[in-house]
Amino acid sequence: MASYKDILKEKENHNWFKGALALRLTKAGLRGLVDGDSCRLQQKIHSSVLQARNLTAGTTCKLCLTENLLRCPTNGLCTHPRNCKYHDSPLKMPRRCPTQVCDDFRDKICAVHIYGRPSWKNTNADQWCTNHWQVAKCFMPPDGYKDVTSFEETDFNGIISVMVNCSEFQRSLSFNISSKSTALTEAREIGRHIRHSSDLKVTDTDLADYFASLNSLLTDSKFLASDNDAQQAVLQLKQLNLEKGPLSMSIEDVRELLKEASAMIEVGKRELAESAVTGKQDLEVVVSQGKTVIETGKRELAESVETGKKALECVVSQGKNDIETCKRELAESVEIGKKALEGVVSHGKNDIETFKRELAEIAETEKQEIEGVVSQGKIDIETGKCEIDETLSKSKAVIETGTRRLEEKMSECQTALETGKRQLEDAMTTAMKRGKLEIEDAVTKSRAVVQVGKRELQETLQLKKEVSSPSEAEQIKDLRQRLVKYYQKQLNSASISPLLSDKDERLDKLYVPPNIVEKDHRRIGADRQQNSSPSSSYKQIFCTDEGLAKTVFVVGEAGMGKTLFSAMCAMKWATPFSVSIRDSRERGYDQSEEGNDCFEQPLLNDPVLRNVECEYKRYLLSLSYGDRDGLRR
Repeated sequence: MASYKDILKEKENHNWFKGALALRLTKAGLRGLVDGDSCRLQQKIHSSVLQARNLTAGTTCKLCLTENLLRCPTNGLCTHPRNCKYHDSPLKMPRRCPTQVCDDFRDKICAVHIYGRPSWKNTNADQWCTNHWQVAKCFMPPDGYKDVTSFEETDFNGIISVMVNCSEFQRSLSFNISSKSTALTEAREIGRHIRHSSDLKVTDTDLADYFASLNSLLTDSKFLASDNDAQQAVLQLKQLNLEKGPLSMSIEDVRELLKEASAMIEVGKRELAESAVTGKQDLEVVVSQGKTVIETGKRELAESVETGKKALECVVSQGKNDIETCKRELAESVEIGKKALEGVVSHGKNDIETFKRELAEIAETEKQEIEGVVSQGKIDIETGKCEIDETLSKSKAVIETGTRRLEEKMSECQTALETGKRQLEDAMTTAMKRGKLEIEDAVTKSRAVVQVGKRELQETLQLKKEVSSPSEAEQIKDLRQRLVKYYQKQLNSASISPLLSDKDERLDKLYVPPNIVEKDHRRIGADRQQNSSPSSSYKQIFCTDEGLAKTVFVVGEAGMGKTLFSAMCAMKWATPFSVSIRDSRERGYDQSEEGNDCFEQPLLNDPVLRNVECEYKRYLLSLSYGDRDGLRR
């Protein structure tokens, strides 16, 4: 027999040891997830049971065994109540929990098991309220885990089974754990291959696949990718995979691995043996039940056959008697029917003969009556013709007499109509003459009344004018107030740009005073370089040494602000009439001045003034270029 040192020298044996170490490292990496979620599941079920039953927090039950909470029979545990090897003592008989905690705990465990079949053989119900690993064992395989009490004592297959069968782990994993092929099922298959390897050998290809699958599980993005235990295991797996030579293990490590492998093999054998025994017992029970059912079926079938035979004989005998009775009744009925039919036929023949005779008599009588009616009709027709001829002759005479009378009446009516027409014309002439005279009299009277009313109205208006006619000063003041309101309404705003004609802004915010320079119009054409003085106030623009200037022309390029300047002049003129006297004097205006009025009239809106503008342009151009006559033409 070769020693373990010789086994370690072979490549595939070396790979098997690597695979076993990889499972051990992966199990350690899953500790935080499995142990933590199992603990949270146990606490969650316990608190929900207490809350549903309105029990005090911390209430537990240690009086119930697992057998007490399962009815008999239960699939996978016991199959026959009379010979149950699971409920084998009075203390293990099914009953309800005194505190009602364990019954609800059992139902909650079934609810979170993906397949609804917890492994009741593994767990102790009296520790459900205090030990979370007893709850976790409900999701492990049914055999081989009854004596494990913690995560460390549970092998890799048991840990993976908890994650596969418990729906609570779905919250911590990114893939669907109920699918047929997942990272968990692949890890479980790796454990089975290594655990059940008869020669403890693994090829290089299989080993690479094992490492890839285990690494994929430990780097799941939802929880394990950020778990310290899992990431430490990933690093160790990477180091183990990169190690090409013989593993640097001590004798104790090898013995530990071999012992663990032997333990896994023993567990597998135990599971197989227990499964075989359980299967044999279940098969024996099923066979026994089958035999009992077959014997019972045979007896019931024999009894049913005998009963059916007797019932069939009775039915056949009764049927024969009924057939004979029916034959006799049918023969009697046929005889009676035959006699009745013969009587009916005979009676029918007599009726037919009688009907024929009566029909012949009726036909003869009807024929004679028709002949009499026809002869009488001929006589009546001849008589009617004579009477019609007489009536026609009488009618002609009456029509001629009526026509003559009608002509006479029409002649009389025409004469009366002519007479009435003449009388109506005479009456209309007389009435028109009389009405004309009456209308002329009424018009004469109305004119006199109108003249009198007109004189009275003029006198009244003259009196009212003398009483309420405003003075010229008041009319001027009223005109100024109207101009002020008009300017403040119409000239208070202007468009920002010709491109934005619908966007207006207040004039006092938008207005920028233009650069106005005073020039002598008499020297514009002769000296273009004449000295000019800037005008910085309205007084310099509109006033001279003698007083207000008669005419001021503001000349400039398009878009330089001439229109806004004229509008601002009107607004400035209107300001003293809407502010206090003190404010107006501070701005250079005196309200006491008479005759200083401002009228703003755009040339574009007045065709007459537009002609004046054209004439002024011609005049300026003639001064500049000297061809006055030609420009005027």
